[in-house]
Amino acid sequence: MTFCAAFAFMECEKTENYTWVLEKLKGMMDPNALPSVIVTDRELALMNAITNVFPHATNLLCRWNIGKNVLAKCRKMFDDKM
Repeated sequence: MTFCAAFAFMECEKTENYTWVLEKLKGMMDPNALPSVIVTDRELALMNAITNVFPHATNLLCRWNIGKNVLAKCRKMFDDKM
């Protein structure tokens, strides 16, 4: 089961900003119920912050974003008829 845990408005997408947000989120969580898996869209700054704040969590890439990236990178290999 997946769900959104929080939303945050940030000035910019830097590791320091993500770290601050994740630390605040972690502070609101039960220490015995920290996430074991976090799904992202391959935002490298976010992935680095996750590693720092939740070192035992597995970071997975979103299936929808992976498909979108594959389509964008591979589209030029196929003509319009395919």
